[in-house]
Amino acid sequence: RLKGVIYRRTKALAKLGEIEQSSRRGASSKDDTDVLLDEIDDYVENDEVVDGEDDEDQAQPPSEPNRGTQTTNPRLQEAIAKNKEELKKAEDEAKQLIEKREKIATEVTKGRSLLRRLKKKLTDFRSTRKRSKNGIEAKMLKVLKSIGVEVTKYHGGSLTGKDIRKVIANASYVFDEFAKILKEDRKADGLSETEIDKLCEDHKLTFLLWDGAFSTARTIDPTEGDIVLYEKFVYAAVVSHISIGCSVTHKVHLMYKHVAVHMRVPGGLGQKMEDWVELQHQGGMRERTQYRTMGDMQKAAEARERRRCEASNTGVIEVQTGVHERAKRKFKEKSRHVEEVRREERELHRKLALIRFNLSMIPIVRLLKRWTAATRARLSGTTDDTE
Repeated sequence: RLKGVIYRRTKALAKLGEIEQSSRRGASSKDDTDVLLDEIDDYVENDEVVDGEDDEDQAQPPSEPNRGTQTTNPRLQEAIAKNKEELKKAEDEAKQLIEKREKIATEVTKGRSLLRRLKKKLTDFRSTRKRSKNGIEAKMLKVLKSIGVEVTKYHGGSLTGKDIRKVIANASYVFDEFAKILKEDRKADGLSETEIDKLCEDHKLTFLLWDGAFSTARTIDPTEGDIVLYEKFVYAAVVSHISIGCSVTHKVHLMYKHVAVHMRVPGGLGQKMEDWVELQHQGGMRERTQYRTMGDMQKAAEARERRRCEASNTGVIEVQTGVHERAKRKFKEKSRHVEEVRREERELHRKLALIRFNLSMIPIVRLLKRWTAATRARLSGTTDDTE
């Protein structure tokens, strides 16, 4: 915009100079001068540079009018003075902007140079760095592998959904082991043991609370008490989720604001999950792997269907069940299944996590109560004074 202001004011001054010279020579009447002045006013009203305006005119702006002899037309004098004033103001403003642009350009150039150097150093560091088998990262990965978690390269080094579920199911063990590893290999200028314990406890608490929220949300035919318990779990989970620095994604929002409402749908959400779809995917992949070497598509389809019929045959199922019962180990005392014990332990850890969260909120609740009481007292005093 300033470019257009400068260009048009400079050109207007040149035209005013020509009009002034013609007026001194008597070559134009007062009416003709007024018409030309109106045209110049219309011209300078638009400050934008229009496509097609000669670049040479901008590179070599027309000279200013000769002020050797003053014209007797006051309107012409006023137009010349006004355009000169506006031209000077625009040039000063443009000069300031140019200086700012040069400073910004200099900073950007320095930033880009610094970024290039840092990228080069990072590349050199990655090429020379060797991962130690006894390093912190290797030990932590070993803990994850012990529960069946694999860090997949195709997933960007992040954990897939099924691996996250394994971490949630073993959150207490995983983060307790992480705390031991971090304290064993911590540096003198790094986190203290107390800070490491708090960091791991906060993450463990978040995982356990989300575990409780998901487990309660999957309850079949939930009661009003189940829904209230879910709301407690999900509120605690979201607060802990944010406190450890995680962002509130749309999935977190759905869990916090909408799941409790849909738990009141007949039957709840327990039988409306996508687990059966995933099971079908896995079964389909196993079948494709088993019959992929058969070149004849017709024979492959017949073999696949024959296997399905055999698996669903009542006689075959009865024989399989009998063989399983006879081959099963006989215990003198009825023992509890490992999964049943683990399920009860997970339930206990979830409830303890919710209790720990509620206990951590007690000081905040007390502070809010004191602040509310003080605010009410202050407002009450203000009202009494007003009365």
